[in-house]
Amino acid sequence: MVSSALWSRLYPRINARITLPFLLVIIVVAAIGTVVITSSVAGNIQERLANQLADSVQTAVNTVADIERQQLSTLRSMTFTEGVSDSILSGDASAIELLLLPIAANNRVNDLIVFGTDGQTSYRILSESNGNYVPGPLLDLSSWTIVQNILSGEPDQFGDKFAEFHGEGTDRTLYFGAAFVDNAGTVVGGVMVGVRGTTLIRLLVEQSISNVTLYDDDGNVTDTSFRGQNEDLLALTPLRVAEIKSDVETLQIDSEVNVGGTPYQFMYSPFQLRGEQVGVMSSALPVDFVAGRVSKSRNDFFGIFGGMVLAVAVLGVFISRSIVRPVFRMVETTRAIESGDLSKRVRLQMPDELGELGRSFDHMTDRLLDQNQEIRDLFNLQLQETARRDAVLGSISDAVVVLDNEGNTILSNETARELINRLQADPAPPIPPDFSMLRRQSDPYTITAYDNHYSVLSRPVNLDTGAILGYVQVLRDITAIVESDRLKDEIILQLSHELRTPLTSARGYADLLVHMAAARLTAQDQDFLVKTLGHLDTLGEMIDQVIEVNAILSERFEVTFQPFNLTNSLHNLLRELQPRVEAQGLKLIKTLNPKTIWLNGDQVHLEQAFVHIIKNAYNYTLEGGWIEVGLDVDARDVIITVADSGVGIDPDEIDKVFEKLYRGRSADAGPTDTRGMGLGLYISKQIVETHHGKIRLQSQPGLGTLVTIRLPKRLIEPRP
Repeated sequence: MVSSALWSRLYPRINARITLPFLLVIIVVAAIGTVVITSSVAGNIQERLANQLADSVQTAVNTVADIERQQLSTLRSMTFTEGVSDSILSGDASAIELLLLPIAANNRVNDLIVFGTDGQTSYRILSESNGNYVPGPLLDLSSWTIVQNILSGEPDQFGDKFAEFHGEGTDRTLYFGAAFVDNAGTVVGGVMVGVRGTTLIRLLVEQSISNVTLYDDDGNVTDTSFRGQNEDLLALTPLRVAEIKSDVETLQIDSEVNVGGTPYQFMYSPFQLRGEQVGVMSSALPVDFVAGRVSKSRNDFFGIFGGMVLAVAVLGVFISRSIVRPVFRMVETTRAIESGDLSKRVRLQMPDELGELGRSFDHMTDRLLDQNQEIRDLFNLQLQETARRDAVLGSISDAVVVLDNEGNTILSNETARELINRLQADPAPPIPPDFSMLRRQSDPYTITAYDNHYSVLSRPVNLDTGAILGYVQVLRDITAIVESDRLKDEIILQLSHELRTPLTSARGYADLLVHMAAARLTAQDQDFLVKTLGHLDTLGEMIDQVIEVNAILSERFEVTFQPFNLTNSLHNLLRELQPRVEAQGLKLIKTLNPKTIWLNGDQVHLEQAFVHIIKNAYNYTLEGGWIEVGLDVDARDVIITVADSGVGIDPDEIDKVFEKLYRGRSADAGPTDTRGMGLGLYISKQIVETHHGKIRLQSQPGLGTLVTIRLPKRLIEPRP
């Protein structure tokens, strides 16, 4: 008879009884899967190669399209650059370079050619391998088809920009061109940007990860990444080119071609520029590429299935150790505890997880006895904490409410309950009684209820895990503060109005004194009076600004939309301001659209905005500088611009200049020391935005400032 000790050794462990069947099954499945998948991969080599070639061809086609879009974008930037047309007409090559070279450099143009209406090159630069640009030879381009198309000024079915290859061999370049026109729409010249064939091939190879070859309509190789190879070996017949170009939807695959001792398979696609087929393009991959991928895939599958076998074996070991032999004993103990017998214990003495589980179960039972007492103690503590919490909430004069995620009130103090009761009794409360509209707000804000103003602050109550339990809301009564602020605004407005009467009288008496006593006053006395009048005018403008800002802040600012002649308005305004500008030694430049523009808006307020901006321009421009005021219309907006050659604004101040009472550092600097309250640009912005427009300021220290006002074109009043 076998002893119990021997039987214990021979009897398979639970790990073995559970793990071995699963391990056997997974090994069989892994072996079958490896054979089937490897066979499937090996049987689809040609399909994989074709798919890879198709991806390469499509990528190459997309890359050509991207290059075309980039070059056309570069042409648009150049043709829309202001001043180029005038430079071409005047033959100023240095001005052309100053305007176009940065655009060419930013877009990495290989060749830039600017030419006149006679087809002669006005300016040309070429890029070197180190990225620098050098002057290129000037050519007679009058015989080039692309130049003739550009100078004709007539777009074809693909648009007003053209493309064409020029050159031979490694000097072959793909040019994209467009026309320069003057304000009257007359062609005054053209520009071409070129991409060298070597650069084009390099980009296609980098993106498609394949060897690329370009062909003309006769099947001759125009450029290829197979450098140093026999191009006749790659050439196509004209009939083959015609077949490829006739079937755009189907990619053509040829049989293997041996290039440089390596077998390649080629796939062909029509080569298109501006939507027009100009030749054929091919992508080529070595035949052994997919075979290497298949071999790598087979090794990967062996590794994956091997890892799965190992993982299942390890998992089986852990599963086997999780099985509990004394399951029934634990079930009996659980039933006894469930019936109320807390003296029952499992008492397993095993040095493994099962023993630990038994000890934990016994410990849990012991803890259950202790928790009864802990719960009673916690209940008493909770009663005390509730009393303290109610005392704290009751001492807070602000309304405090705690809501759960469903909007139910959990806690509130007496002030909050009084407000809630009043809201609930109101058939049309100003805010929901459950404060549901407030609990999702994160920033402090103000609400009004029953003639009282409340500052509301809402914060979520989060667990350590980040979960939101509810929201705490504090409503502080700020009625006194709001009324005080309103009273302050009324006092300022009243004071400003009251100051107008004595100011007007002082201005009138001083002006009368200048005219009546001019003969009896010395030059110095007259100068004092003139300065006094100037300061009184400045004070009057400040008072007007304060009144205007007060109207804006108190929401009493109103505009009256009526049709008016914007062109005449600007002309008259500039005529009035011109003596002041010239008195400061500045030049006033007007670039107004010759067409008369009628606008449906508030003429008085808009002229006020223009005056503020123009005054800023000449107040911060040193003697000898200039101010330019422009008016124009584009496809969407009426555009008013005010530019100057003044001291400029630091970058950190640009976002602040439209704030009320903000005066930049330039306001107190040297010769531009200018008095003011920092309200002009603020008022101008409010007026423009009231007209549904936008105002923008651009500036560089020492170079000047440009303010652009855009009013929507729908405000234009039609006139015959």
